[in-house]
Amino acid sequence: MDKFWELLEQSVLVSGAVAIMLCGTMCYLAIAGKPVPELLGYAVSGVVSFFFGAKMQKEASARAFRRVG
Repeated sequence: MDKFWELLEQSVLVSGAVAIMLCGTMCYLAIAGKPVPELLGYAVSGVVSFFFGAKMQKEASARAFRRVG
């Protein structure tokens, strides 16, 4: 349970949940044959890019720290 609170503090869970909800909404609309609003597409692109960009930045800084240490 401590790991959960640690991840929540780092907002990893929050950004992941938002990304999943937006992607799920977009997929539902596409499968249901309804038009996907342009704004939703932009939001999904932005959130997913931020989510993976932050993850890559964290990994890069961890690798750099290991090299120095």
